Amino acid sequence: MIVNNYALKNSIIFGGKKEIIKIIFIISLALAFSIGSYHISFKILHYFNSTEIIGTFLIVKLFSLIYLTFFSFIYFSNIITGLSTFYLSTDLNLYMSSPVSYYKIINKKYWDTFYQSSWMIIFVSLPIFFSLGKVINADIIFYLIIIFSFIPFVIISSIFGVITTGILAKAFSVRKTKWILFILGLAFGVGFYLFIRFLKPEQFVDPEKFLTLTSYLASLKSTDNIYLPTTWMLKITSLLMGRDYFNKDIIFYFLLLWTNVLFFYMVMSEILSRLYFSSWSKAQEGRQKRINLSWFKIGRASCRERV
Repeated sequence: MIVNNYALKNSIIFGGKKEIIKIIFIISLALAFSIGSYHISFKILHYFNSTEIIGTFLIVKLFSLIYLTFFSFIYFSNIITGLSTFYLSTDLNLYMSSPVSYYKIINKKYWDTFYQSSWMIIFVSLPIFFSLGKVINADIIFYLIIIFSFIPFVIISSIFGVITTGILAKAFSVRKTKWILFILGLAFGVGFYLFIRFLKPEQFVDPEKFLTLTSYLASLKSTDNIYLPTTWMLKITSLLMGRDYFNKDIIFYFLLLWTNVLFFYMVMSEILSRLYFSSWSKAQEGRQKRINLSWFKIGRASCRERV
């Protein structure tokens, strides 16, 4: 992350007018996207909140889908990015030849992976949280709690993705993982579609198909799983909507998220420290074979020219 910050600083100082215009354009585009996302989110949440009796439950149901989507995208994005940062990055030869422990290399590469793969989800989530706070007329404490709860939520899903990357790199050649990622992506798409169908989104617009309002509200709560970080984040969000910011359940789930970050981070460090060297060596062997083959082809071509 520090290296990326220095690269951005140098590009601004030494890049000239074109680089400055490019950065201004990207920032303007990001601001326009944030403003648009805020207005769209505000209209949707305001419409749900204005619905009598079931408005709050509709918002909670919507955020259940949002958190699951965020968790899934972060997980899969970290798998893809982790293959590049952990095994194919050009600076790994320097790190592996230095007297540095695997734990430090894994720590550095993890945060590089997290920075590259998760910043977009954090950026997209902010307008949604601010629009929710506007709808319920929340205080500043609401924003602090929900943002500092979302950070460990993102880290946990990122850690799961990196652990999956380490296992895949150990079991298969890194150079062949594009097929594995294709299969995972296909499975992710199918699984996500099935989950959407399981949620039955038509419930949002057709509650009359239920015999009673009680059965409808019960179905809205039927997909929660207490063992998932998405449920912990959803519990915090739903309790914050009641503006009881120091509720004991909010404190419990907040601490549960952060303690699980520490636990799974240690688990990730232990798993990767045992698998990393052999997996990295396998990736370099594949690269070396391709380099040798290219030089062999060049040598054969030069010999033919001489003949």
